[in-house]
Amino acid sequence: MPTRTRPERLAVVHNGIIENFRELRLEMEAAAAPSRRTPIPRSIAHLVTVNLAAGMSPKEAVQAVSAA
Repeated sequence: MPTRTRPERLAVVHNGIIENFRELRLEMEAAAAPSRRTPIPRSIAHLVTVNLAAGMSPKEAVQAVSAA
C-alpha cells in the first residue's frame, strides 16, 4: 500500500528494507519534519515534497533523499 503525503500530492511505495533509515531520521529532524513516530515511508514522502517545494525536479528531489 502506498504512503501518501497530505494533501495527496506524492505517494511512496517501497518493497523491502530501507537501509538508510537512520540518516533519513536525522535529515527529517533537521528539516523540522513530523515527529519521530512518523513511519519512514511517510518521512521520505515529506522530504521529497520539501525538496520539490525548494525547486528541485522530481528526479533531483528523490535522489537528494536517497543520498541521505
